[in-house]
Amino acid sequence: MFFSLILNILLSFLSYFVSKNKNQILMGSRDGKFVDNTKYFFLYLMTQESSLVFHWITKNKKLYKKFKDLDYPVVYLYSLQGFKTILKSNFLLLNQLVDDVSFSPILLGKFNLINLWHGTPFKRITIHDIKNQHSLKHTLKKIVKYFYKQSFFCILSSSNITSERFKQAVNSKLFPILGYPRNDVFFNKKLIFEDYSTLLQLTKYSKVFLYCPTLRDNTTKKPFSEEFLSKLNQFLIEKNSIFLIKWHTYEKHQYPMKKFSRIKDISEKINDIQELLPFIDILITDYSSVSYDFSLLEKPIIFYSYDYEDYIKSRNIYGQYFDEFPGPFIKNENDLLTEFTKIESIFNSKKNLERYQKFKAKFNQFQDGNSCQRLLDFLVSTAHNQKTS
Repeated sequence: MFFSLILNILLSFLSYFVSKNKNQILMGSRDGKFVDNTKYFFLYLMTQESSLVFHWITKNKKLYKKFKDLDYPVVYLYSLQGFKTILKSNFLLLNQLVDDVSFSPILLGKFNLINLWHGTPFKRITIHDIKNQHSLKHTLKKIVKYFYKQSFFCILSSSNITSERFKQAVNSKLFPILGYPRNDVFFNKKLIFEDYSTLLQLTKYSKVFLYCPTLRDNTTKKPFSEEFLSKLNQFLIEKNSIFLIKWHTYEKHQYPMKKFSRIKDISEKINDIQELLPFIDILITDYSSVSYDFSLLEKPIIFYSYDYEDYIKSRNIYGQYFDEFPGPFIKNENDLLTEFTKIESIFNSKKNLERYQKFKAKFNQFQDGNSCQRLLDFLVSTAHNQKTS
């Protein structure tokens, strides 16, 4: 960690003396993975001709080799080429923290850092807004909070309300509303990198359910009992359906899934659910930003808030939960199983469709699958203005 910090300090110092290629873009993502908004923008650029030069940067040697085999423009982070590419790039595109595209989570100096973020925020996105912490944990998290105050050239947004929320938490003056590149995969099959439908053999099922919860700061109870899972599995067999579970990246649950033929934990198989969502018939989530994205597919969502009271005690949120989301809201597993049998008729009622459409429009100003192109136009225009200013 200390070595990584030193490398970023050196980058910061040299950035004042090394000239940049104003048409060069560098992209990366958390933990060296190939995920989220930067991923889909990178894949889009692979299909386009433009004046921009672009690279993907990763510390994952397996991913680096895979990209080399595919003849993708990639650099390995811990290499001289990686260091030089960071230094020479005019735009550094990331999904959350600066260590997506550099060595540590803070980078000063002359860099145009463009944060594409990783979803519309419902939970407040600064560490400071986590409540009821012990003194040591609180102190440590306040230190980490400083990383969130990294100055950015701009923060990508999907709507006016999203921009307003970012303004309260992230250090930037520019919040272009262009839509999220990762949602373009719903409209453009060329952006599919992994064929999860084939991998999971989803076409043989009449219905595909996905449970995709958010991260919890304090886990107070499990969402499902073993008795419920047994009942659910029998229901799925009768309906020729499957129930997929994708835990948050930083949260693990241990359930004896092998005993259930129609309930599958896919957390280890799938890093990025965006390519999976088009094959999902019914989404079950809680307070996760996945619902904002999934609404673009105009399919049913069930909001399973079994620990709502405990959750809001540990985490500040924007707005009011039951006003923000369109519902239906389910608070216990018995009602959840009942909801599965009637969700489509509930979803298709006039009242619920109107509420759903308002929700979709409120948080997705653009619903056309052209967010990557808007981002490309934005970067080309910015680079051009820098040249002529």
